Amino acid sequence: MPVRLRLQRRGRKKYPTYRIIASEAKKPRDGRFIDMLGYYNPHTNPATIQLDNEKALEWLQNGAQASPTVNRILSYKGVKYRKHLLRGVKMGVLSQEEADDKYVKWLEEKAKDVEEKVQKLKAKADEQAKAQLEAEVEANKKKAEAIQAKKSEDETEGDQNAEEGQSPQSAEGDTTTESGGGDEANQDQTEASEAAGTSESVAEENSNTAGAAEAPSSDESSEEKDENNT
Repeated sequence: MPVRLRLQRRGRKKYPTYRIIASEAKKPRDGRFIDMLGYYNPHTNPATIQLDNEKALEWLQNGAQASPTVNRILSYKGVKYRKHLLRGVKMGVLSQEEADDKYVKWLEEKAKDVEEKVQKLKAKADEQAKAQLEAEVEANKKKAEAIQAKKSEDETEGDQNAEEGQSPQSAEGDTTTESGGGDEANQDQTEASEAAGTSESVAEENSNTAGAAEAPSSDESSEEKDENNT
C-alpha cells in the first residue's frame, strides 16, 4: 500500500491548523494515519513549522510520496536537500563529511535568511504602528482644534446676542433721558414766564407808587397860586 505524506486538518472553523502525517493513500484526509511528522500553522508570518526531519527523510527514502504543500514544506526545512546529498554519497560523488558540512552550512544560511525576514517584518510593523500613532495624534489634534474653533464661535455668537439684547434697553434709556430733558426745558420756560410776570407786576406797582407820590406836588402848586392871588 503506497504511503502519502500530507496535511490533516485541525484547529477550528475559519482558523485551520494542520498536522503533517504519513498515511495510506486511499485513507480519508482526516482519517487514521500511520505516523505524525510535525505541525504546520499557515496563519503566522513566516509560517510556523515543526517537523521531525529524520522521520520525514526516512519516509521519503522508503518511497513515500508527498502532497504539493508537504513537498514545499520539506524543501523549506531542507529534507529534500539532505536526501539529494545522501544520494550523492551513495553514488560516491561526495563523502559523508562533505555532505554533512554542506547540509549544516545550508541550515545556517536558511536560519539567517529567516531571521532577516523576521527583522524586516518587525521593522515594517513598527513603522506602520508609528505611522498609525502619528496619524491618530494628528487626527486628535485637528479634532481638538475644530472643537476649540466651534467653542469660540459659539462664545462670539453669545456675545453678539447679548449686545443685541442690551441695545433696545439703551435706546429706551436715551429716549427717557430726552423726554426728561424736554420736561426740564418746559419747566425752565414756565419758571421764566412766571418770573417775567412777577417783574411786570412789580413794575406796575412801582409806577402806581410814583404816581401817588407826584400827586401832592400838584395840589401844592395850586395852593401856592391861591396864596399869591390873595
